[in-house]
Parts: sequence; structure tokens; C-alpha cells
Amino acid sequence: MGKTFDNGMICASEQSVVIEQEVYDDLKEKFINRGVHFVYGEDREKLAKFMRKDNKINPDVVGKSAIEIARKAGIYMGTMPDGTVILGTEEERFAIGENYPFSHEKLSPILSLFKATDFDDAINLCDKLTRNGGIGHTAALYTDSDNTEESKAREAKMVKSVPVSRILVNSPSSLAAIGSSFNFKIDPSFSLGVGTLGGSSVSKNVGPMHLLNFVDVAERQEHIEWFNLPSRIFFNRGCLEEGLKECGKMYATGDRDQRVMIISGKVNKKLGKC
Repeated sequence: MGKTFDNGMICASEQSVVIEQEVYDDLKEKFINRGVHFVYGEDREKLAKFMRKDNKINPDVVGKSAIEIARKAGIYMGTMPDGTVILGTEEERFAIGENYPFSHEKLSPILSLFKATDFDDAINLCDKLTRNGGIGHTAALYTDSDNTEESKAREAKMVKSVPVSRILVNSPSSLAAIGSSFNFKIDPSFSLGVGTLGGSSVSKNVGPMHLLNFVDVAERQEHIEWFNLPSRIFFNRGCLEEGLKECGKMYATGDRDQRVMIISGKVNKKLGKC
């Protein structure tokens, strides 16, 4: 759902998937059953060359369907199921960086799989993938929600180790990142801030309040502190309530103040404070 929505055009959609080796084969099979067609050999090379031109995303793949991309790239269609919605590749763990096209952002229904030995290794690979053009953006974590304690520990480790502004747990990342019904912490927006990590001033989803200009008017006001000279005289602005509380206290002898003189203004009188 996350990658297929709008043909993967939303920048927060899954670009690469890092999978622990223990569940890699099972998850890959589920991908295939849900319309992911993996390409290898010559077809993989054709897809890589068509997907990126001059070391940039080819506009002809952005938001296009998987079948349309495959045809334009010259991929053999004979073994491609009619229901194909995503083109997938399997990558070596070292294939991350400038010279590896499938480790970059794709903005299309193209998904790359990386195999990790364990969760710590997966975090390390996610960190490398994020630093390859995605610093400050978005990461998703799909984990066992039945074990709450372990899941929270994994979330904490990901927050500490992967330089992003939002981590979406067990949610389709494209839909969850733009603020949908999958969570209530992300504000609805198609403009996603990447914070100072990614060269922006905003790390949240950009909303109407970020686009308004405000003028703060600050009048001179003394720092509130109690000045007793003689004892139990309060003169600072805003001291009325505290002064009344103080006057209501009992002395060590058991006596209380019987009279209080208040010099105030019309506002406090209207409020019933004096």
C-alpha cells in the first residue's frame, strides 16, 4: 500500500527495504504474491539505466506504472504477470552509494531489497541508505507488534541511529508520513520538512502555521520578584494574588493580618480581586 500509492511518487514512500535474513525469503514471497516482479541480469541493467539519467532520476519513471516503466526500459515482458504493480531488485549489502542506482530515491514503483544478518545490521544498512540522499527525511519500521517491550527497544535504537525526522511504525510510509488515518502524530501535509539535518529549518510536516508571519510585541516588564521593605509589602506587577496568599498566612504566634491595603487599578477591581 505504501509503495503502490500514487505509483510511489510521494517522497516518503519506501525506496528500499532492509530485511533480516531470518524472514527474508518469506517476505520476498509475500511481495511476489502481492504483485512485485523481480528483475535480474540484463533486465535489471536496463531498468537501472532507464531509471537514472545523468546520475539523476529520469522524469519518465516518476509516478508511472510498473508495466509502463518496464516497457519503456525494454524489459522482457514474457514472464511479467499482468497484475504487476512494483518492479523489484535484490541488492548486495555493499551496493549503497553514488554509483549504485538502486540505492537512491526512486519516486516510482521500483523497490530494492537488502538482506541484513540481524536487527543491528539492518539499522546499520538503514543508516547508510539514509545518508545516501535521504538525511532528515523518513524511515519506516515494520516489527512484531505482539512483543511491546522489544518493539519499543527497536524503535528507540532506530531513533538514535538513523538520521531522519519521522519514523513510522507498522504503517504504510507514504500514507502515514503525509498525515493520514494511520496515526495522529503527523500533521496532514504534502510538504515534509527534513530539519537542519537535511538543510531545512523545519523538521515537521509543513502546515499553514509555518507559512504565516507573526509580529511579537513585547513591552518592558520587570522581572517578578518579591521585595519586602518593610515586611509584607509587595509592589511588582502581577503580585496581587501572591500577596493575598501571603497575607492570609498565620504567624508563629497564631495571629493573622486583620487589615490589608491594596493599591490597584480598574481591571483588578472589575475582576473582583480587590
